[in-house]
Amino acid sequence: MVVFGRTALGAAFLVPLAARRRAFRGLRQVIVPVAVVTLLDMAAPTFLTAWGEQHVSSSVAGILTATDPLFTAVLALWLIRSEVPDRRRTLGLVIGFAGVVALLGIDVRATPRSFSVPGP
Repeated sequence: MVVFGRTALGAAFLVPLAARRRAFRGLRQVIVPVAVVTLLDMAAPTFLTAWGEQHVSSSVAGILTATDPLFTAVLALWLIRSEVPDRRRTLGLVIGFAGVVALLGIDVRATPRSFSVPGP
């Protein structure tokens, strides 16, 4: 319901703006690719994220969600030749990765714990 509400509010605000600017002209010729991109890039990930959050803790979901832009950037670097990484982009990826690691709260000084199984 949250996703639906956010989408409905966004559409209620953006569709009139797009209509006023005549952004929908020529949409008939490209409606199939637009629908495919909408399904694969918007609907499926949003649905799968909501479904997945029912099966993992909220902290794990937050960390996984935080990695989305990093994976998108890496895929763009790999798939789009104009997205060649320069020092600035590489630094941005490293900082983003460090932020996700900070969310994890990795303790580099921690010693391995030993777990014992309780007896009968």
